[in-house]
Amino acid sequence: MKVLAAFAHPDDESLGCGGTLAKYAEQGHEVRILIATSGRADNHDNAKALHRAANILGASAVTLHWPDQALDSVMLIHINRSVERLVESFKPEIVFTHHQDLNRDHQIVREAVLVATRPQSGVKRVLACEIPSSTEVMGGFDPNVFEVLTERHLYLKCKALQEYGPEARPFPHGRSTEALSSLAMWRGVACGEGLAEAFTLVREIR
Repeated sequence: MKVLAAFAHPDDESLGCGGTLAKYAEQGHEVRILIATSGRADNHDNAKALHRAANILGASAVTLHWPDQALDSVMLIHINRSVERLVESFKPEIVFTHHQDLNRDHQIVREAVLVATRPQSGVKRVLACEIPSSTEVMGGFDPNVFEVLTERHLYLKCKALQEYGPEARPFPHGRSTEALSSLAMWRGVACGEGLAEAFTLVREIR
């Protein structure tokens, strides 16, 4: 099975579904990460950090290099077509992307993914992720799909995030190791398990 994680910024993939990507890779599935922007302009190591993080999760990574926090300056048709081309060439069965939140880059990538994964695309399942320190600001994230994780999956998620340096923050920030561990425990409690990541189902075709 092929799995695609399509997000706006380097680190979104680790925050949103890093444990799940590590789990799928561990099970032998082909996992690819698509990042739309180059990341923060003051962090010139974004591309290398992304590939290191992807390697930790057992995935490959592609960056489109659109401007960070300025995706609304790019014609939407260009972004849509870039995501569509990757979906057409990679042919994933499952796609992870952003849930709605206040970050405009997140919104634009989510919209591009929804265009690229229309029912005719062959994608069977589209899931929206929460990005700690971003999604909860807007509210409205009501998960109905849970992916059970092991301690190792959570460890790999946190280790991948650490590759981004300043993007990982000290507790009590949402991008701290402690916060991510607490969130995984809380999502696990919500589904009767020890650890989990949570998603909202956008579309599923059976």
